[in-house]
Amino acid sequence: NNTKSTIFTIEAKSGTTNSLPVPEDQIERCLKWINIFEIYEIRKVILAFKFLSKKRTGLGTYESRELREFYKVWDPSIPIAKCSCSYDGQIFTQIDGKRQEIHLEDLPMPFKTKFRNSA
Repeated sequence: NNTKSTIFTIEAKSGTTNSLPVPEDQIERCLKWINIFEIYEIRKVILAFKFLSKKRTGLGTYESRELREFYKVWDPSIPIAKCSCSYDGQIFTQIDGKRQEIHLEDLPMPFKTKFRNSA
């Protein structure tokens, strides 16, 4: 047990597209892992997204862009569903069959990053 009684599970995605998806089974697995460790008072699932500094524009073709990283805390009150992060840091999911933006807490990392909490 650490002094802050905190444990994280992290699901990380990176890519050259404008949207990075996280399948619902991966969110569910992370939630199960943190719930195994009931000794910790604070248990969080972190979704980490890294948009590489090159954007795929076609088969084997890329253009330069700014590298961006986002670290979001999953809200366990949201029904588990596939979600995706846009290059601007917005998170979307399917709720009742409709694509909707959800707002997740940003989590600054304790190390140097290209973290952005907005585009």
